[in-house]
Amino acid sequence: MSSVRREFLAAVAEGVGPYEVAEHLGVPLDTVRLWLSRLGELTTGLNVACGPDFGGSKAVAFVPGLTVIHTPDVFDACADQVVTFTADVMNDGETPLRGITLVHYFRLGKSRNKARANSGNFESLPCSPHLLGTLEAGDMCSQRFSYCITSQDVRRGADLVSGVAVRATTGEGQEVSEECEARVRLYS
Repeated sequence: MSSVRREFLAAVAEGVGPYEVAEHLGVPLDTVRLWLSRLGELTTGLNVACGPDFGGSKAVAFVPGLTVIHTPDVFDACADQVVTFTADVMNDGETPLRGITLVHYFRLGKSRNKARANSGNFESLPCSPHLLGTLEAGDMCSQRFSYCITSQDVRRGADLVSGVAVRATTGEGQEVSEECEARVRLYS
């Protein structure tokens, strides 16, 4: 078990609050909140039968996990400002994830609705694939992406959207994927 995962679980077991856990581990508060919600989901569906008095042996489901949190360093930006986005990718499952690929894109648009966005309500900017390799259970890695806002971007009256799509394969051959977008409002 990785040290981040071990420290997170130890802090939860001791009743440490999310703010303190985030500060201690050096991760965003939203990351800790997501891990806590995932932990709640895992324990809700867990079926454990112990010993002969309970009708059998232990039955614990294997749960592959991939969590992506994508955040900007600012929420509003103007022309000539550089905005940096951070994508935190975590294997919050119980098995290594291999062949992790992250595809990143920027787009200018007003709509979060993909159907409307695909109808031409945005301008897509170049995307770039990144090979992240392998993450052991509980490990995490981060990628940063920067974009310099132009005056033309601001004149369009659109938001800057940065998105990531991450795919990986478990040791058992199961594919897992996650997508996330972050948005920055542009102003003059």
